[in-house]
Amino acid sequence: KGDREQTSNTTTKDNVAGFAMAEFYAGKSTFKAGYRIETVSYRYKSTTKDLNQNDDLRGMELGYNYAFDNEKSIFVNYSHSYQAPNIDKFFNFGGTFNGFINPMKSNNYNLGFNYFTPSNKLKVALYYIDLEDEIYFYKDVFPNSKNTNIDKSHKYGLDIYDKVIFSNEFNAVLNYNYVKAIIDDETENGDNFAGKELPGVSNHSIKATLNYMPTKQYTFSLTQEYRSEAYAANDFNNNFSQKQDAYRSTDIAVTYAKDNYEFFAKINNLFNQANGIWIRDDAIYPVNFTTTATAGMKLRF
Repeated sequence: KGDREQTSNTTTKDNVAGFAMAEFYAGKSTFKAGYRIETVSYRYKSTTKDLNQNDDLRGMELGYNYAFDNEKSIFVNYSHSYQAPNIDKFFNFGGTFNGFINPMKSNNYNLGFNYFTPSNKLKVALYYIDLEDEIYFYKDVFPNSKNTNIDKSHKYGLDIYDKVIFSNEFNAVLNYNYVKAIIDDETENGDNFAGKELPGVSNHSIKATLNYMPTKQYTFSLTQEYRSEAYAANDFNNNFSQKQDAYRSTDIAVTYAKDNYEFFAKINNLFNQANGIWIRDDAIYPVNFTTTATAGMKLRF
């Protein structure tokens, strides 16, 4: 549920949902099935308009896992998912109502392999995602910029997760993701984006962490994060002279956890990397662009 009130109009969102999930076991095989149903209703009311949009959404998941032994298994998974837009997506930066937009829907396919031992936990997965009405921001001359839908698009890639346990004190975690995001069908203001890559999506992302735990309470972590260059956020034609620079950050952290409380301290971007988000040529928003330090406490009840 959500509400947005302005001087001359009110926009509301009401939704109700239910879901069920079940797992079945048969020898070395595991089957999983799930289903979700949701109804979302929007209403925009002003002095001159009274508009409604109602969406009946369905989600589902089917999965299968086969264990060769206690260490190795393969899995396949299919899911149909959706994302209903929030109310703010119906307005431009000037507060003008641009109209309702469609919920995003996707068909997701995964094929993977697990290899778990006491000293190594490895998971590798290939994925393909077929999307309809992906929500994005179309940048145009003010006030024509708006949130709208990409008619059709797809993504495919590879996920690798590996945790190596060297001893009770040391372990290392590596996450790698490769993704290719392609627009299949979308035209705005006479521009046909079919066949172009989705802006702002890095093809390669890597995060590596080394953890040192001298006692059960203390954890010291050193993390290196990298994302490769991408097309600038507004470059839907893939023809700007400047691309989004690669992102780099080296972080260190220490935590002390005992019972129901935790103390933590962290230094982000230790080497002062000049990171930013490219919107267009020579238009850059600084993001994690300098060294920062944080400290705090968490208390769990």
